[in-house]
Amino acid sequence: MAEHKTCPVCDGPATVTTIPVRVERGGREVLRLLVPARECGRCGHVAIEDEVTEAVVESLEEHTKPGDDIIFPGGATLH
Repeated sequence: MAEHKTCPVCDGPATVTTIPVRVERGGREVLRLLVPARECGRCGHVAIEDEVTEAVVESLEEHTKPGDDIIFPGGATLH
């Protein structure tokens, strides 16, 4: 992960963290990915490097089925 020490939105301090991305099938969790990211301590913006995003998409394509729910932090869900 590139060493960006400030938030691209507000220039606040950004720290390395992990965010959970879950896959549910029929209401049951079938996969959990811990995704490295940077989170701003001021505005809460979360940034994920392009290479990480590509790896997450590849993993989701490999391990999900039509109808699965992909759940991101904060409750955003893809169907």
